[in-house]
Amino acid sequence: MTKTLRKGKRVVDTITKTHAAVQNYGEGAQTADHWVKQKVRNGGCVQCDVLVCEEITMLGCQIFADICKYSLASGVSFVLCGDFKQFATICDFWAGCAMADGALENSDMVRDLAGSNRLTLTE
Repeated sequence: MTKTLRKGKRVVDTITKTHAAVQNYGEGAQTADHWVKQKVRNGGCVQCDVLVCEEITMLGCQIFADICKYSLASGVSFVLCGDFKQFATICDFWAGCAMADGALENSDMVRDLAGSNRLTLTE
């Protein structure tokens, strides 16, 4: 997918939560924590057309807050990949309160970032 986007002269950044997933994905992927610290929190210049977020169920609400902050200031498109029946975020808290089960899957934020597009595989 990222190769196809890059062939179309689009700048693509790929983030995922774990180092193992970064190695498996390849394509210049980075951990989400590193990308957010480098590109959003420290005011680094983010110049990507597409941000691919792999295994979104493992990204915590703090990371998503930074991604949403970035999305407000840019015209970036998002590709969000993940299986809500697999691993969830560990110890996910916002302002001292635990996030509810299914909060991410049913959130307006995910729908808005994905441009109201959703593909659900059943097999």
